[in-house]
Amino acid sequence: MKMANKSIIIVALFSFSTLLQAQQNCEKTLVKSFDIQGKTTVFLDFESQSVKVVEWDSNTARVEMTIAFEGNENTLKSLITVGRYNMVSTSNADVFTIGQPGLQRSVKVKGTEVKENISYHVSVPKGTKVKVKDSAVGAL
Repeated sequence: MKMANKSIIIVALFSFSTLLQAQQNCEKTLVKSFDIQGKTTVFLDFESQSVKVVEWDSNTARVEMTIAFEGNENTLKSLITVGRYNMVSTSNADVFTIGQPGLQRSVKVKGTEVKENISYHVSVPKGTKVKVKDSAVGAL
């Protein structure tokens, strides 16, 4: 009888710890710098409500992207490794564009769409005009 109670308690604890691990949240910050080649305007092709822009004394733009991920850290690391959060740039006339084409696709893990909240902290050269997709943000 005592052995059966111990077995039930062990199974319950194991199930509870597995449930907690499955509902973990993790966060990761990725940083990438861009030589904006003297362009006077930077367009941020990001779909996020959280984009902070600051000026700095450098001729490069730096994007710090913080990913708040609902899931385990190994899944987030795998998504980073396969390029989901890669930033790419293009340049034409006076506009330097930074985007993330990998975020245009939805991702499902075990049939459930992953939940992620991405925020950006962007540093641009002084005097650079900054536009964010569907809005305009001036460098602060």
